[in-house]
This record gives sequence, C-alpha cells and structure tokens, in this order.
Amino acid sequence: MKKLTKKQVEIMKIFWASEHPLAASDILKLDESMNINTIRASIQSLLKADYIEVAGIEHRGNVLARTYTSKIKIEEYIISNFAGINNKISKKSLVAQFIKNEEDEEVINELEQELKHRKEILAKKRDN
Repeated sequence: MKKLTKKQVEIMKIFWASEHPLAASDILKLDESMNINTIRASIQSLLKADYIEVAGIEHRGNVLARTYTSKIKIEEYIISNFAGINNKISKKSLVAQFIKNEEDEEVINELEQELKHRKEILAKKRDN
C-alpha cells in the first residue's frame, strides 16, 4: 500500500468520516483551510493509488460533479503503515498490546469470536 502525503491523509480522513460519497467541493466545505486545486490533485493521486473510487456523478447546481468514496478502511491503512514502520515488531505483540489495554469485556468477547472464526477458516484451508 502506497504511503500517503499529509494532505492525502487529511482528505482520506474526511472520506473515512463520511457516510456518503463526496465531491471535491464537499471536501472544501468540510475543511475550508484546504485549496480546491490541492484537493483535486490529491483526489487524482488517491484514485491512481487505488485508495478511492468514483462513486457516481451528481448534478451540483448547473454542473455535473464526480463523487468519490474510500476503497479501503482506516484500519487497513493503519495496519499497512504500521507494518512499514518497524518489521521487528510482531503482529502477535501488537495484538497482545491492544488486548492488554482493552477495558470493554464486550470488545474482548468480539475479538474471541473473530479469532475462533479465523481459526475455522485456516483449518478449512489446511484440510483442502
């Protein structure tokens, strides 16, 4: 996964927070400190890097505007970037640290279910 620039990350955060596809003008409305040209250039880079995709075309006043949506989850981006930071840190120690810091029993139960499900998938692969 390609590493993003600071501006691209800012734009991706807006996509991740949005429940609906966004046009470049929507991003500008949500963060007026950005420049529309920077937003458009970043959108093109994000499209090329396969982080976002065209969701559709909408009428915005008298013009048509492309809308975009994220193709990856924020969790995928974080894990991908974490792996690139230090290959000496194992996945096991990372997950263990998250579990040690988790206070919500319901979250721990959900994690147990995810682990059980993953083990079942791996067992099926091994048996085939």
